[in-house]
Amino acid sequence: GLLSGSSTTVGTYTFLVKAADGSNPSRFDVRQFQLLVSFVQIQTGGDLQNGFVGSPYSQDLSATFGPGILSWTLDPSTYLPPGLSLVRVNQVQWVLSGTPTAPGQFHFRLFAVDGTGIPNSRWFHMFVLPAGATPPLDVTTGANLGTWVIGEVEFPITATGGTGTYSW
Repeated sequence: GLLSGSSTTVGTYTFLVKAADGSNPSRFDVRQFQLLVSFVQIQTGGDLQNGFVGSPYSQDLSATFGPGILSWTLDPSTYLPPGLSLVRVNQVQWVLSGTPTAPGQFHFRLFAVDGTGIPNSRWFHMFVLPAGATPPLDVTTGANLGTWVIGEVEFPITATGGTGTYSW
């Protein structure tokens, strides 16, 4: 099946979808779905820059939004790296900033909400490395290269971390 259309009104929508066996309609399953339609569109990607213990860190948080003031909050079931916090710079600009105090790999969810009260969320992850450490090498190109036709193929593959010079 395919759910399609254009959203025109902000809100939370709950609906049921029924899938039935084409050869025997008495065999079916029903699932309830919930869809949030929000003006808020989070633009900051989920992979944040590395931080280093004892070094100041700042990451802009960017989103487009509807009426009112934009606010960012932390999902209460997750936590930020120790030493970092969400800071409002002005009515539209927020940053994740501070000085990391402990190394580790951190996964957390942030909510962005405007005056409508309907949030959007994104999972973020980042590494906090010990002071002076070299960031680990990470191939950032996704594993799925898509479908290609027969013939010559070129596709850029990128990486981050290490010392900056890579051999492939």
